[in-house]
Amino acid sequence: MIDVDTFSEEMQTLRDIVGEDAFLRIIRTFSGEIIYFPSQSTLERIEKHSTIQKEFDGFNMRHLARKHKMSVRRIRQIVNKKRKRSPLKQAKLF
Repeated sequence: MIDVDTFSEEMQTLRDIVGEDAFLRIIRTFSGEIIYFPSQSTLERIEKHSTIQKEFDGFNMRHLARKHKMSVRRIRQIVNKKRKRSPLKQAKLF
């Protein structure tokens, strides 16, 4: 068993949440690295944007805006963000 008093309060909390075995696996796996945990609101926003992108059919921006209580402009931004990340694959001409 590891003396938890030598760890920061955050590390002690993590150990209490996941248990000692999982805590030690996390230490061995990510030793020396900085890990960012997004806030719950960020995760919810990402999930909502993903849902909107999946529901978008090319013609339903107004419907999505009403459904998700957002402006059509914001829906367009969300949809366009996905388009920029995953462009259509086109055949090479040359």
